[in-house]
Amino acid sequence: MTANELDTPYYVFYANEFIDNYRDLENSMKAVYPNYQIAYSFKTNYTPAVCSLVKNLGGYGVCTCFENRVYSKPYRIQWSW
Repeated sequence: MTANELDTPYYVFYANEFIDNYRDLENSMKAVYPNYQIAYSFKTNYTPAVCSLVKNLGGYGVCTCFENRVYSKPYRIQWSW
């Protein structure tokens, strides 16, 4: 498929690369912080397929810093990207 065959705007998402990057980040952080868990910012990309993928990988979504504090345990270090 070429760009001329697609209606614009359109969004291309490489799920396999996202999964690889997610797992690399998670494994690297867990090597130092065993209780690390990824918190995904829904404001960054609220595409349902991406949010579902994060959930299936074991992460969770937040929309605000307040939600991150509410849903996280005090001993966890979390990044919202």
